[in-house]
Amino acid sequence: MAAQGSKTIGRVLSLNALGTWVFSVAGALLAIPVGIKRKSLAPLVFFGTTGTMLDIIMGISACEREHETLTNEAFGRSTKICSC
Repeated sequence: MAAQGSKTIGRVLSLNALGTWVFSVAGALLAIPVGIKRKSLAPLVFFGTTGTMLDIIMGISACEREHETLTNEAFGRSTKICSC
């Protein structure tokens, strides 16, 4: 029973971490016309890496939120509400 729960938690957390791809695609799509206009690969490098970095940050923060929620549910604690 516990093994099934840990597999489910692992699957949910990995989907959060790997499910973000929007900024990478947006960065590449934005960089292609700019790179063609400037005849350079620098925009592709800049926008591609920036988009990838944003995807990683968003995935990690979603994973941390989900982990905190699952941990609080597992230990029966109430979830804290931050007004930040």
